[in-house]
Amino acid sequence: MISILLRLFLAFLKIGAFSFGGGCAAMPLIEEQVIARIILPK
Repeated sequence: MISILLRLFLAFLKIGAFSFGGGCAAMPLIEEQVIARIILPK
């Protein structure tokens, strides 16, 4: 089982690779990756 820290690292790696334009552009990606998939999984 992948630890929570590794999952967070991979999520922010994806966000950094695909977000251009600063923090405002990254917020929807952070919400999708971290909140929906890691913190509150279905």
